[in-house]
Amino acid sequence: MAASTRSKLSIPDGPKSDHKFFREAKKQLLEGDCLVLTDVPEDFALPLIEGLHSDPVLGSEFKYRFNYEDEKLLAFMPTRLHDSIQHAIGDIIKDMFINNFISQNQWLRLSASAGTTFYEFVGEYAGTVKEPDFQVDVDERLPAPGAPVYCPIWVNETGYSESRPSLDRDITKWLVGTAYGVLLAIEAKFYKRQNSRVAGYVAFHTNNDTTINRKEIFPAPQNLADDRIAFTRQDLFGNSLPLGPGQTLGDIYSLDVSIFRRRADIGAQRMNLIPV
Repeated sequence: MAASTRSKLSIPDGPKSDHKFFREAKKQLLEGDCLVLTDVPEDFALPLIEGLHSDPVLGSEFKYRFNYEDEKLLAFMPTRLHDSIQHAIGDIIKDMFINNFISQNQWLRLSASAGTTFYEFVGEYAGTVKEPDFQVDVDERLPAPGAPVYCPIWVNETGYSESRPSLDRDITKWLVGTAYGVLLAIEAKFYKRQNSRVAGYVAFHTNNDTTINRKEIFPAPQNLADDRIAFTRQDLFGNSLPLGPGQTLGDIYSLDVSIFRRRADIGAQRMNLIPV
């Protein structure tokens, strides 16, 4: 962001404590393109995020996460590697259609979006909010018992600057906090190493998080067979998509992890990073 804009900060009126948190958050974001704000009361978190989102200087470029366990507000600017995972998920849906795993009507009922704030958590996470990096919804999906009425079937959380424990908390929140209305949580993590090298993995959480399939994005496996994961239609869609002619819930889709690697390789190049 241009330095000339930094002297023209507009801070909204409000209680002194709200004002203090907003001012400190905005200062960190403008100076370093990231945010770690501690001891933020839970009641302030959502208004603070909404205020930062609507700020004319900051705009909507940043992604915010609030850890309710330790009252810490985090923010970062998504990278090309974040984008790469989203593109890969879109490629997988297209591959399902091309290979007749889903029909045209089923494909048209899938909607994908990024950064949509989710307010409908249940159980211990009720009253909290979250923005996934990416999500896939089924139009006119019938809610599962105990799950939110409007709930994505897939979510993605990707970490670059974010820590692995923080990612783990995010995944747990999406699964437990929707009463497993989210059927597939896709976790991706990238690590920057020396000499601009980058490593990373992707992990797929299914079956109420009882099954976790982790595969390396960088480095690539020597055996191409290690790039495949078998999912059933039940794993991926449950009962959210009505079965078409000849389809069963036990049908197998073989997911090719190299789709993620191909997209991440492009993202890494654009960030001047070299895959390990």
